[in-house]
Amino acid sequence: MWLISCQWCPMVWRSREADVAGATGTAVEEEAAGPVSVILPTGTSPNQTIKVRARDFGGVVPIRVRLTPESGDAIIVNAQIDNTLQPEAIQAHNPATVDVPVNLPINTGVNVMVYTR
Repeated sequence: MWLISCQWCPMVWRSREADVAGATGTAVEEEAAGPVSVILPTGTSPNQTIKVRARDFGGVVPIRVRLTPESGDAIIVNAQIDNTLQPEAIQAHNPATVDVPVNLPINTGVNVMVYTR
């Protein structure tokens, strides 16, 4: 005799994500999807920061910031973000953020995207 049983087990699926949280000093809403567009006007320093946010990875995450200008080659900046989840302070690093220094072209539209490596 065989007994086969089924049991419904709801699972909480965590959505691991890394995204742009801010660019050139301007915050980006967490719900925003896709690349962030930036144009630096003449007279602005090309040395800027991109704030990256990571959620639900549970460790140190290697990331890649990709800057794609309207003209010219893409610029890749590698970094990492500490998204370690500590049981006693689970919200302390979730989401975690890190500022990534970049050099942006002036007077050129640039799309900013973040990927995990």
